[in-house]
Amino acid sequence: MGPCFNLTTYDLASPVNQGVMKELLRMVGVMVDADEDGIATVVVTGKVAEEAL
Repeated sequence: MGPCFNLTTYDLASPVNQGVMKELLRMVGVMVDADEDGIATVVVTGKVAEEAL
C-alpha cells in the first residue's frame, strides 16, 4: 500500500497540502510494465503490479 493522505487532517484549502496531494497522485499514476513488453501490466492483467504499490 502506498502513502496515505488523510483529508480530515490535511485540508486541501492549504497550498502546501495541495502540492503534497499532487505529488502523491503523480507517484501512484506511473504506469508499470513488469514484463517489459511495452504494454502496461495493469492493462494486460487487470491488476496493478506490485512494483507500482
